[in-house]
Amino acid sequence: MTMENITEQDVVTRLSNESEEIKNTVSQTAARREICNQCDKKEHVLGVEYCGSCKCILMFKTAFRYARCPENKWDVEIPSWAKGNP
Repeated sequence: MTMENITEQDVVTRLSNESEEIKNTVSQTAARREICNQCDKKEHVLGVEYCGSCKCILMFKTAFRYARCPENKWDVEIPSWAKGNP
């Protein structure tokens, strides 16, 4: 499968199969999306919602537990391994 052939459903399927260690729950993702929906930095290009501050696609960014909002609007849990602790 090439990048040109990847559909949104392919992405959703892949995210649903990824490790629970890095994924938000459905409710956590929905809470982040709601924050983004209210943000004045949110933009759309060709039907894709993205953050105007960091240019990340919101469908992806909101799904990952350790992703951070560049506007500091999300509560984020920082894992010990990301802090340099084993």
